[in-house]
Amino acid sequence: MRIVTNSMQQQVGSPVTGRRARLQHLAVTAAGRSGTKMMLLAAPDGYLRKTGWMRSARARRPVDASGHPQPWLTMPAIAFLDERLRRVSTLFEYGSGGSTAWFCERVPNVTSVEHHRAWYEEVRHRLPPTADLHLIATDAPGRFLDLVFRPLGTPTEYAGAIRLLATEPPDVVVVDGIDRLNCIAATLTIAAPHTTLIVDNLEYATEFAPALALLEQHGYRRLDLWGVSPGELRMSCTSVVYRDGNCLGI
Repeated sequence: MRIVTNSMQQQVGSPVTGRRARLQHLAVTAAGRSGTKMMLLAAPDGYLRKTGWMRSARARRPVDASGHPQPWLTMPAIAFLDERLRRVSTLFEYGSGGSTAWFCERVPNVTSVEHHRAWYEEVRHRLPPTADLHLIATDAPGRFLDLVFRPLGTPTEYAGAIRLLATEPPDVVVVDGIDRLNCIAATLTIAAPHTTLIVDNLEYATEFAPALALLEQHGYRRLDLWGVSPGELRMSCTSVVYRDGNCLGI
């Protein structure tokens, strides 16, 4: 499902130039003619191996080619954020996991909140001492997607955690846990002009619509990064939501 274009949205590509790129193009063209093109994706220097996609599929968790944790965001988003996050100082994350360790390698001050007690216990033992992980448990019944897309205007304690735990407006806020619409709304109450949001799973366009309208009212634009996530087969969308003067230099 593709999100309808609106005034907030941009689409980006990643043009590759240079001698190596031309050689790669010739190799892929030749492979396509010989019927071995798909094999190149899984080759040692192929995309699926270099990005960690194949290793993630085997491990059933998001890891890079070396087995180190990485976010369960889309591959284009991971590549986009890899270097740009190194220029920021503070990051607040809704929803912990492999992403938390990955963010800690790039950002000096990472605060993360988690709603699931068992997952919190598993994650906290794998994080560096610099990570600031908090459990804000919820026993609310219902399907996971119902927890993710609670109606806007009915915030949980989890969504409001940013107002209690962030001593100043974070540079980056990652929205990848439950109650995402209200997490976005809570972020807007403390956001500075440079604050940038990373919102995952915007392929759920209808469910996100009320929060996206709210972001647009506050002058935000979107950079939608479509692709597959580590080990996953379906197309997904991670969006970078920003204003002029944002911390990522967009």
